[in-house]
Amino acid sequence: LIGLFVIILSILLVAFILWLSVGTEQKVYDTYQAYIQESVSGLNRKAPVKYRGVEVGYVRDISLIPDRPNEVRVLLDIERNVSIKQDTLVLLSTQGLTGLAHIELTGGSIDLPPPLRQPGQPYPEIKTKPSLLVRLDTTISTLLTHLEKVSEIANSFLTGVNFDRDLVGKL
Repeated sequence: LIGLFVIILSILLVAFILWLSVGTEQKVYDTYQAYIQESVSGLNRKAPVKYRGVEVGYVRDISLIPDRPNEVRVLLDIERNVSIKQDTLVLLSTQGLTGLAHIELTGGSIDLPPPLRQPGQPYPEIKTKPSLLVRLDTTISTLLTHLEKVSEIANSFLTGVNFDRDLVGKL
């Protein structure tokens, strides 16, 4: 009798733990695709998708597409109640020093309709925006190019000027 009680109690305990871990809320997801034109290093399947900082879905799949060799296709499962519009943008974001990445959704006008699935595509496409690191890299590269040009102009100006020793002495 005591053994039967222990077995039944153990089964109830396992069932209760499973019930707590699964949860009672079933979410319905819509799948979208995004083509990212940069390295998705640090982005994994099941990585969070956040909209204005709130987690609204996850990354379902990451793959290379032969038709678009410079891009990586990322499939996103986003909760159905999230308002995804045609001007919503996907941004690859990294968290701190760990290098783990997630997807950040930005934008989304109230007036616009949701993105439509184009003929030949399995899912609607959300447009992308370069990540902060890519934008920073581009800006720094442009700044360095401009500084190099300024340095060349200053160097050619200074070598073209013939300084008089008396003039230099007066300065």
